[in-house]
Formats: sequence, C-alpha cells, structure tokens
Amino acid sequence: TTTTTTTTTTTTTTTTTTTTTTTTNINNNKY
Repeated sequence: TTTTTTTTTTTTTTTTTTTTTTTTNINNNKY
C-alpha cells in the first residue's frame, strides 16, 4: 500500500510538469 501511494504521487508530479511545459509553449507561441 505504501509503495502504491508513492507511485501515485510520482505520477501526479509528472502530470503537473507536463502541464506546465504545455502552458509555457502556448505562451511562447503568442509572441
């Protein structure tokens, strides 16, 4: 159970990083 929770946290962090990168790319395209 503890291992599963750690894996879930890592997945959430990866998703957040991907979202941030996508937002940055959209902002760059505006200019």
